[in-house]
Amino acid sequence: MESLRIVGARVWLGQESGWRVTDVVCRDGLIDAVGPQHAPTPSRTINAEGLWLIPGVIDPQAHFRDPGAAYNEDLRTGSIACAAGGVTTFFDMPNTAPPATSPELIVQKQMLAADKSIVNFAFFIGATVDNVADLNAARGVCGIKVFMGS
Repeated sequence: MESLRIVGARVWLGQESGWRVTDVVCRDGLIDAVGPQHAPTPSRTINAEGLWLIPGVIDPQAHFRDPGAAYNEDLRTGSIACAAGGVTTFFDMPNTAPPATSPELIVQKQMLAADKSIVNFAFFIGATVDNVADLNAARGVCGIKVFMGS
């Protein structure tokens, strides 16, 4: 079991407690405890004295251009920009070239992101006038994008 202790960070503990300097313990990538811990020695410790520890942001409408126009922005550069701004997860729209309107194209984007992205990701599948079967067959998407003007 992988464990991480972040020591001495300023953490928001709610309206009544406000910001407090404390420790955060994570196990297998999830927050396990907040506060001074006397648990077994963690796999890794980060000294965060003088730093603020805040939750990551989710961007529910990203427009990366990978595949098709990666010269504008691809999943690697876009995810780096996300991380720099505190975004730990993005949901990418299907308006790429070709548009992500089938399960196969969603899998292609998922594989690209698995190789390129440094943050968490999910993808919308695009609805068209004739892809209802594809929408029903899609797995692992965060939603369906309907272009009302189309």
